[in-house]
Amino acid sequence: MIPIVSIVGKSNSGKTTLIEKAIPFLVKKGYRIATIKHCAHGFEMDKEGKDTWKHKKAGAKAIVAVSDNRLALITDIKGRYKLEEIRDRYIDAVDLIIAEGYKTERYQKIEVIRGGNSKKLLCSKDDNLIAVVSDKKIRLKGVSLIDLNKPKDVAGFIEQRFLKNKKRSSKNRKEKAYLFVNGKKLIIKPFVQEWFAKSIKAMVSTLRGGERPKRIDISIKD
Repeated sequence: MIPIVSIVGKSNSGKTTLIEKAIPFLVKKGYRIATIKHCAHGFEMDKEGKDTWKHKKAGAKAIVAVSDNRLALITDIKGRYKLEEIRDRYIDAVDLIIAEGYKTERYQKIEVIRGGNSKKLLCSKDDNLIAVVSDKKIRLKGVSLIDLNKPKDVAGFIEQRFLKNKKRSSKNRKEKAYLFVNGKKLIIKPFVQEWFAKSIKAMVSTLRGGERPKRIDISIKD
């Protein structure tokens, strides 16, 4: 399971800047990082007049833009997705997900607070707060304090907490099979994943066109 850490804080506290400055230190060490940004007021990635914009304007529910080295999916959703739903549906082959926002979710949080921006923390230890990144002294029992002007220290804290000694094992424990029921991912033990993968591969490989399958996607609807 890919670990998730949320960077939280009030508007203009410096969340995006901190993430932007901390990620390169992790990437330099060989870690694969994904990010999730919560946009409270919605967003538009497409540009008016572009072909993909025209597809969406025409009524397409989902649009995929693909180049030789990049892929983007734009799709409509109903309601707010939880972090684990986004992770399980759309993110794979990374070591860590850094989310910006999502202060009400259960995942461990690092709060950014600047002296001129706010005087009170949004989260507490009860909210799974594990660290505060600030330019002022804040004392909270059981919660680490990191200097806002030292993003390398923030990256080091994240590495120690979520990534140290996990990089090699995460590659070795790559999931063989995923199972979603009614949109929710079920946790499958490694030996069950192995059984699923081998059984389905064996059946598919007997079909014309199914020889030597590398990836199999199955959807069953009642």
